[in-house]
Amino acid sequence: MELTKEQQQFIINCDVEHMVYRLCEEEGMGIEDAFEKVYNSTIYRILQDTGNGLYEQSADYLYDRLMREG
Repeated sequence: MELTKEQQQFIINCDVEHMVYRLCEEEGMGIEDAFEKVYNSTIYRILQDTGNGLYEQSADYLYDRLMREG
C-alpha cells in the first residue's frame, strides 16, 4: 500500500516532534532551539525527500542520526 503525500507528511511531522521532545528532555534544550536544530539539520532536509524512504525509519533511528550530525 502506497501512502499519500498527506500521510507521509504526517509521519515526518511526528518524527520531528519526537526529535524535538528528545532534544528538550535529554539535552536540556529549549523548544525553540530544539526546533531550530531539527529544521536546520541534514536529516530533516533528507526527510523532506520522501522518495528515499527515510521517513519510514523509526523516530529513534532518526534521532540517533540527528545526534551524529553534531
